[in-house]
Amino acid sequence: MAIPINIVYCCGLGEIEPLPSIPEVPMPPAGLRVTHVTLSTASIEWERPLDDGGCPITHYILEKRESGWKNWETLTTLPPSVTECELENMSAAKDYFVRIRAVNKSGTGKPIEINTPIRVKGMTKGMCKKEYMFRTTLFTKLQQSKSYR
Repeated sequence: MAIPINIVYCCGLGEIEPLPSIPEVPMPPAGLRVTHVTLSTASIEWERPLDDGGCPITHYILEKRESGWKNWETLTTLPPSVTECELENMSAAKDYFVRIRAVNKSGTGKPIEINTPIRVKGMTKGMCKKEYMFRTTLFTKLQQSKSYR
């Protein structure tokens, strides 16, 4: 609802309606953090932007970049109700940076980025493939048993 504004000008008193506000792109999501790291995955979560720019968030864009690289790769888009995600098939030999952007009908907002690279716990030096597979299987079984409690 627009509130009328009274103005006085040289020829008398008049009333004008203020222009409606123009929607803007949303602010970055807040609180992006890594919540869990496994042998080949990392879980992240974030909070909705403090300001949606005057329009509802339509989706989020999740991007990753390997350490030492300049270009970001879009991994996926997520609905506005989702504020957590698991990154899969990550290589233990690489460090990854992750960022997320909020999008509304006015456009894509600035990203929030994890400052410290993510490194999964994969195979370490001296660990044979058999031991790695055992740990991976054991970890998966432990995670599954926790989810059924």
